[in-house]
Amino acid sequence: MATQFRMIGVVFVCAIMDNVFRTILNIPFNWLGVEAMSPVLFFLVQAYFAGVIIVDNYNEVYHMSLKQSLAYCWQYAGVTLVVGSLVTILFLIPVLGVIVGSVLGAVIAAKTMNELYLEDFDREWVFKRYPEKSKEVKVDNLST
Repeated sequence: MATQFRMIGVVFVCAIMDNVFRTILNIPFNWLGVEAMSPVLFFLVQAYFAGVIIVDNYNEVYHMSLKQSLAYCWQYAGVTLVVGSLVTILFLIPVLGVIVGSVLGAVIAAKTMNELYLEDFDREWVFKRYPEKSKEVKVDNLST
């Protein structure tokens, strides 16, 4: 039940942040007279936050708070953006796109973030940023 409430909260936070970023980024584009670039920028913002929603499901497994998950997603913004772009594009296909996009996005996010997490696992900065991870997982060589 807590997972469902967290997902609702993540979607709500991402929707608000999406609107805030769109508004903030739209102002300079309107001033500079390059409104034609707005759809591309808006797609990237929407794709990033769609990726955050997908990747947060994986981060929740490691008991990251929403704030920690957002920081970890930002650290790997490229992965988050690629996953979100794929999902956003597939969601444009009626019915089948939603099913395939959700499953494919979750699998790609889990596989990629698992590899990145294993690489980061031996790095000390991960435990400074996410101290509760060190309590959950036993590590033989934290000093290296």
